[in-house]
Amino acid sequence: MAKESGASIAELELANVRTRHALERTLARARQKADVPERWRLLVARGRQQLRRDPTPLVAMMIIAGTGVVAIVGGSFIGRTRAGHLEAASTPMLVPVFKPAKTGKDGRYKGAGAFARKPDKLNPTEGSKQYKKAQKKRRKQQSK
Repeated sequence: MAKESGASIAELELANVRTRHALERTLARARQKADVPERWRLLVARGRQQLRRDPTPLVAMMIIAGTGVVAIVGGSFIGRTRAGHLEAASTPMLVPVFKPAKTGKDGRYKGAGAFARKPDKLNPTEGSKQYKKAQKKRRKQQSK
């Protein structure tokens, strides 16, 4: 601070004290910002207050995080199974076949019709001869 020609010693002292207080406040603020544990405590306290007021954002964030974890775990499990690979798409699956209900002597139905998972003759599934032949042929071609 430049010395003014018309300033009295009392005014200069007052300016000096104000400057010292400003420097002390700046240093205190710097120390407070450097105190990381204290800043974390304040952040947690603010978060708790906000949570008590309205927990919706936190709940939504937790649901999204949980869904993400479930998707990752589920994807890794599916990736390890046979269904998770492209070669599984070439194998046809069993087709459900409708079995009608049987009729009694009086002409009434004894029970309800149902879908049975029995191999169809035209569906080349793992149990059929056609599938076994095709698999044998594929192995032969791959070994060449």
